[in-house]
Amino acid sequence: EKEHPQIAAVLIANLAPEIGGQVLEKLPEATQPDILHRIARLGPITPEAVETLRAMLANRTGSTARSGGVTLG
Repeated sequence: EKEHPQIAAVLIANLAPEIGGQVLEKLPEATQPDILHRIARLGPITPEAVETLRAMLANRTGSTARSGGVTLG
């Protein structure tokens, strides 16, 4: 909820579809359409960009990107 909608869109787009759908459902209803729109308009995302996001989130949470068997990218 604290992340910019574009970052949320990139992260959700890089999850398995069933997991991404579950994550989207947990977000506030008011933000879901904006994030879906951003996912639909995403262009190619480099592996380096995904790794940068993974590292940023890991630093914020003090963990790794693999939580509960979910891998970004």
